[in-house]
Amino acid sequence: MDLGPILIFIPIAFSTLFPVVNPIGTGILFLNLTTEASSPLRRQIARKIAANSLVVMLFVLMIGLYVLELFGLSIPVVQLCGGLILFFMGWQSLHSSDGTNDASKKDYVREDVKSVYENQAFYPFTFPLTIGPGTIAAGLTLSAEASKTAGIIKWENYLGITIAMLLVAIVIYISYGYSDLIVHRLSPSLRKVIMRLLNFILLCIGGQITVNGIHAIIQSFQ
Repeated sequence: MDLGPILIFIPIAFSTLFPVVNPIGTGILFLNLTTEASSPLRRQIARKIAANSLVVMLFVLMIGLYVLELFGLSIPVVQLCGGLILFFMGWQSLHSSDGTNDASKKDYVREDVKSVYENQAFYPFTFPLTIGPGTIAAGLTLSAEASKTAGIIKWENYLGITIAMLLVAIVIYISYGYSDLIVHRLSPSLRKVIMRLLNFILLCIGGQITVNGIHAIIQSFQ
């Protein structure tokens, strides 16, 4: 097994998914939605959300391309469109007033949340609060990026992305389960600096994937 592609795709996938999922910002929102929960209950719910998020991301990664084949879409087109989506998400978040993406601004008001915390572990806590359309687009783009060689399944690339998704799920659990502790330790200015830096990285990754898609499309006509 070649470790090179694995070590390359881990930081690429993590840097792509982390700003889109925005576990820090969304974790604060999760804390606001579970104010009546005790710390053990909040961690229990966070564990379920992290597991659900990992399953959804892996589902998109593994069968996303088969869905594309069903609709007759090519990998370069997905790279181009997905890269543009990530680019504009990074651009919009980078120029927003607080440096966070839309996930941390969604208003999910649930008056009955106290009695149905566990029933809401998937909806709305996992989808769409944690894993939204942006994350699905990012997963499809990563899947296309990992399968650039037609007819060859690069398992090392997919393994690297899978490890990155596992790391994102772990961060989701920590950010959600210990959101009450994190809020007290991170100042608002520090949160803004971290998220703006990650959004800039997302902007660059989206630009690079877009260029890769354009290059592949041009080559297909030669």
